[in-house]
Amino acid sequence: MFEFMSGSSIGATILLLIVAPYFIFGTEIKRKALALGVIIPLILIMPFITAHSSKSDAQDNLQHFKAGNSFTCRAKDNNNYRVSLSDGWSSDGFYFVKDSLLIRADNCKRRKNG
Repeated sequence: MFEFMSGSSIGATILLLIVAPYFIFGTEIKRKALALGVIIPLILIMPFITAHSSKSDAQDNLQHFKAGNSFTCRAKDNNNYRVSLSDGWSSDGFYFVKDSLLIRADNCKRRKNG
């Protein structure tokens, strides 16, 4: 699950944890209790929610890939690749693999046929 946590979601969480106290402690007591009991835990949970969503996307894409669908995937170098079984791609874990190129399956969108 941790491999699906993006640096931006972790950075946003840290920023919110830094900024939140300025808003929380400047309010009345009831709001402080609400913020400490609800808002802070939500901020801490958000990276896990986004990671779970990315992992689910990857699992769905891998199922569709094995069923013969093709995808347009963006690699870390921002190049787009067409990924399909007929193009010689395979899957390994949560990645699409061809030669020495690995692309995470959650970075792909299913192509429309036709």
